[in-house]
Amino acid sequence: MFYVLIFCLLVNQQSMGNESLFDSLPASLPAYFPVLAVPTNIQNASTVLLQCGRVYSGELNLEDKFHITVKTEGNCGAATITRGVVVSGWRREAVTKPLWSAAISFQPAQVEVGGRFMELAHFPDSPKIWMTALSPSPSELMISLPNKDVIGASLVWKAHDWLILVNPIVRYASNVISIEKEAQDEFNFPAQTQFYLEGKCWMLDAPGEWCVEQGRLVVWPHDGNSPEGRVSAAIHGPAIKANNANNIVIDNIKIKTATIGIEANNIHHLQVNNMQLEKIGEEAIIIGGKNIHLEHIQINQTGLNGIRFTDDARQITVRDSTILGAGMLGMPKRSKGAIVLEQVEQAQIIGNTVSDSAYIGIRIFRDSVVENNRIDRACLRLTDCGGIYTFARDGHPLHTMIMNNEITRTQGSLSFGIYLDDQANHVQVIKNKISLNAGGMQLHNAYNNLIQENIFYKNTNQQILFNETTAVALIHDNHIINNNFSSADKVPVYRLWSLLGEKSIHNFGVYKANTYAGAHKEVAEFAECAGSGMINWKNWRQRMEDTGFLQFSANE
Repeated sequence: MFYVLIFCLLVNQQSMGNESLFDSLPASLPAYFPVLAVPTNIQNASTVLLQCGRVYSGELNLEDKFHITVKTEGNCGAATITRGVVVSGWRREAVTKPLWSAAISFQPAQVEVGGRFMELAHFPDSPKIWMTALSPSPSELMISLPNKDVIGASLVWKAHDWLILVNPIVRYASNVISIEKEAQDEFNFPAQTQFYLEGKCWMLDAPGEWCVEQGRLVVWPHDGNSPEGRVSAAIHGPAIKANNANNIVIDNIKIKTATIGIEANNIHHLQVNNMQLEKIGEEAIIIGGKNIHLEHIQINQTGLNGIRFTDDARQITVRDSTILGAGMLGMPKRSKGAIVLEQVEQAQIIGNTVSDSAYIGIRIFRDSVVENNRIDRACLRLTDCGGIYTFARDGHPLHTMIMNNEITRTQGSLSFGIYLDDQANHVQVIKNKISLNAGGMQLHNAYNNLIQENIFYKNTNQQILFNETTAVALIHDNHIINNNFSSADKVPVYRLWSLLGEKSIHNFGVYKANTYAGAHKEVAEFAECAGSGMINWKNWRQRMEDTGFLQFSANE
């Protein structure tokens, strides 16, 4: 206790430390405190105390452990765990460009200079991210490149609007790129494929990039100055690994500059509180198992996902957490979302704030509650996407509640505030505010859902889209009751589309006691119906037996 007190007094009297690894420390931490190795040989039924304000480098291994608590000791700021190591011994490599290199004994997964994230060298450079090439076969692209040295580089390509994949290049001849594909690979190149390349040093042609060549790490710092004393290179892997563990508590710890923040597969009884995770190259947290509780988590910038649960996860709680920039760190890659529970059952996702996500904000499945969350600017890099998303391809009832959430400003023409996809059924969507999104809500082959007491406010393309893409009638008995709709001029409240045409759309839903604020009194574009096109309010009300009413503002 006396040591902790003296340490904290010293911290409060000192000036800000150096950059690189030390940028994660409190501003008052003295520069001369060295980076520590993470504790090893942790015993079961023990408490791991990390000193407040200090940085620990390495992997904290809790695999197969039980009854372990990891927490910060002292009140001078959370202890930090990083996978980054200092790289030194830099020399200038070019006259015309401020390129610097240093010997390195491993392949970095992530590099920072002066605390700023560096992108792996890629071609082309911003603002143009994607090139387009013709595909003569499922594993080939035809393109003339400025440099033929691409074997071993990565080809990052769009398989769909919602999917980005990465494959190594194994051959380049006669302007044809050939990639390595696994036999089970499901996706082939589109006829015209969007892609970019990364990983070769000839692609390093802009500030903020790095590469490795002949055992040397090469960087172009953002400021062009020598990176000596400012470089942290992260080894691939998690900062905390707790696979097959039982009864683990992690409290008041910061994780920075790691490929994965926390990896905990097949864990039983995990409690994570008051965590901060910054600049995580792939997944901030990936967890599978039972009885998992995450509370007051702050995630800032990941390369892929925020919090992702494997399909075997059960009895999940994520509360009062903030996730900023999931999937937005570095160049675009495949992201699944900020909070991802693809086929997880028994989850409660409550009171979280999610903003600026590359893909889905919150993805939920069965026997779950999504309540009082705030989601803003989801779907920034991928579309066919939702702020809140669920599906039920097995056709079984979801019995899931989406309630009192606020979803705003989803991006991309095929994105929606709330998205009920692929036979989603028995979902209650109640008292949400869905505003200023590309689309308000989509029900894609979805049925037997309750949409009640929501506010749909000026979503760009439509407020609700019913989209039936099956060869047999599938959408039916959705109840749209007592909602408040406000549409901009010429934006329909409903779009009802079906491959089966007009005969199917009458079964899509029941419309009762909704309030419609039209942009003009005629409301000629009230709805768009398969087989009829745009129809007005009077026509809609007669055809669908809608018992709602129009409401106009004072200036109309």
